[in-house]
Amino acid sequence: MSSNSTRRCPSLPAMPMAEVVITGYASLDYPALLDGTVAGDSTTQIRFRDPGAWPRLGGSPAYAGAALARCGHRATPISWVASDQAGDTYMRMTGEAGMATDALARIDAPRSPVSLMLYQADGTSICLYDPGFAGREALTPVQRHRLTEAAHVCVTVGPGHLLAEILDLVGPDATLYWVAKNDPTCFTPALCARLSARASVIFCNQAERALIAAGTRDDQIVIETMGRRGYQVGVRGQSRIVAADPVSVSDPTGAGDTFAGAFIGAYLKDGDPHAAAQVAAAATRQMLEVRGRAERSLS
Repeated sequence: MSSNSTRRCPSLPAMPMAEVVITGYASLDYPALLDGTVAGDSTTQIRFRDPGAWPRLGGSPAYAGAALARCGHRATPISWVASDQAGDTYMRMTGEAGMATDALARIDAPRSPVSLMLYQADGTSICLYDPGFAGREALTPVQRHRLTEAAHVCVTVGPGHLLAEILDLVGPDATLYWVAKNDPTCFTPALCARLSARASVIFCNQAERALIAAGTRDDQIVIETMGRRGYQVGVRGQSRIVAADPVSVSDPTGAGDTFAGAFIGAYLKDGDPHAAAQVAAAATRQMLEVRGRAERSLS
């Protein structure tokens, strides 16, 4: 039910700067806009690719962490890359985006995860994903220490075989944020139920809303993004829907994770979820506008 109530929602103690540990997959992304559609035994021309984002830092922790860093907080991603040149690039780009790199682990493998993201002329998209070393991820002593000591932990889509261990390591007094994703290899029904009961703030889109188990905490905040329609902030059974001012962009990758990171960053400063959502929407819009301008100027 939509409500315009101005009653103050549950809040966290305001703080000028905090550390947020963010778990999930790493990826180097190679996005391109095509002149046509891909077909077998044929060539399709690339209409646009940004030379300044080839590759582009990818993966949910990178987008959320970069947004947190822009809010003035310390963002510490827990992710994994290989011992290859792509892994070196990922480490360097993470640091350049203002995030900590001490909890990024290197795996002795020949290939880091990469994604080739193709946006076709008919509006459809293709993602060619090389998981690299999928299934070989393990928590390092540094990563375990960061999770145990963290006051704020954000769980994004990542290695499913590690998620139960990650949740076991999070301290009982830590604030947990969950960025939901329709990936059953990571978020199984049992883990979704556990995250639903534990998380203070949950981010999802309309399709992912079903992942949140019924009977969640009364003080839980659920942020549901609705694409071009906007977003809604739900607290204590009441929701406030905010319309969006759509941005024309072919490649919206990372919008939801950017929204989540910017929301957490703003929420940690003043504890108002509605104000934080406005900050997050503005940050996401800015990211998409930069991409849209690049597409129009270089295509």
